[in-house]
Amino acid sequence: MATRTQADLASAVMEDLALINTGDGEDPSAADRAMITRRYQNMLAEMRDENIVYWSDDAIPYEAFEAVVGLMSLIVGPSFGKPKLAEGEDFNNALDGAKRRLRKRVVKPASGLPVGADDSYF
Repeated sequence: MATRTQADLASAVMEDLALINTGDGEDPSAADRAMITRRYQNMLAEMRDENIVYWSDDAIPYEAFEAVVGLMSLIVGPSFGKPKLAEGEDFNNALDGAKRRLRKRVVKPASGLPVGADDSYF
């Protein structure tokens, strides 16, 4: 499974917020990268509690990456003066929508092990 790193995430979030142009070789500053990474790790803990994510911190599945970028842009945008909310949109509603988008993109891979049925209550 192809994955992306937290450094990739920081660059993509900064580009999504129109703060850098990675096509021109721009990279986020060390302080910006650290802040985005810290906020991502905080969100990972919350999303693990909600059973949304299953991957390790620095191995974001490719199929979920754009949804994670959107979620993180929503979260860190105000720190850069670039809120990602539509006019009149509530932050919590937008956050729930971003998490729904991520849930749709994330399908936990099957373990390949058979699952037994529990007929003990019959």
